[in-house]
Amino acid sequence: MKKLKTAGLLAGLMSLLFSSALFAADTSKVPLPLSATPGQGFTKEGLQRIDAFFANEIANNRMPGAVLAAAKNGKLSIYKPYGYMDIWIYG
Repeated sequence: MKKLKTAGLLAGLMSLLFSSALFAADTSKVPLPLSATPGQGFTKEGLQRIDAFFANEIANNRMPGAVLAAAKNGKLSIYKPYGYMDIWIYG
């Protein structure tokens, strides 16, 4: 069950990354502004679990890195990079 949750989270994050790339490619749209309160809508423990998840995946070489973007009420509440863009250059 835990592997299924992890796979679902990864699939969701990857779709978010691909949709973010498509959104960024469209210059007719304005990017989302950052929220005045970072992490809005997330508990402190939830944010720590997200950080721990990415740290574990990167440490075990399951992914070189990622960028997490989460919006609430039209503003980015989380926009955070993890790891490296290309493991072959840095790893």
